[in-house]
Amino acid sequence: MIRPYTYISSILLILGILLNASFAYALEIKKVRFGEHPEKLRTVIELDKTTEFKVFILPPEENKPYRIVVDMPQFSWKASNIDLPKKKFVTDVRTGIVSNDIMRIVFDMNKPTILKTAFILPESGSTPTRLVIDSESVDKTVFENSENIIIGNLNIQTKDLNTIIAEQSNIEKNEKIAGVENLKKRAGIFPTKKPQLEV
Repeated sequence: MIRPYTYISSILLILGILLNASFAYALEIKKVRFGEHPEKLRTVIELDKTTEFKVFILPPEENKPYRIVVDMPQFSWKASNIDLPKKKFVTDVRTGIVSNDIMRIVFDMNKPTILKTAFILPESGSTPTRLVIDSESVDKTVFENSENIIIGNLNIQTKDLNTIIAEQSNIEKNEKIAGVENLKKRAGIFPTKKPQLEV
């Protein structure tokens, strides 16, 4: 005979597992697109809801280009084809895991890039919530003399940018969403893998 409290405990345990599974990827990346303007490149990440975020630029390292980095809470990748900017500023799009509850999108850039602004636009009618990132291509001297900033309200362990850069080499468990080989075949990037949690 199953005791009542044992039965209730089992039900609560199952509910807890189901809830954890459903909220593991509470955020959805619906689409990624680019808008080219004379003074900036606008990157728009369409989301299913408002979220916290953190955006910053990483300088080139050995075998690594300039990168726009976007950190957000765990997300599922629902975006399909990504049309590249005509000027080919973006060469690759990757995603990976930073921690148990933070994931990352990385945009590889072929030129020195500075961050101008980043902000959330709420859902409006049929237009979904959007994370908008404005960046500007500059020459190497301007990049080196510019103040690199971190924009966003993502509540994670506070670190300055130098610390983040120093630790970046340890976060190379990124799953490849798109590769340079794809660029040779078509004008867009098509994600071949969805982000997967490490167990």
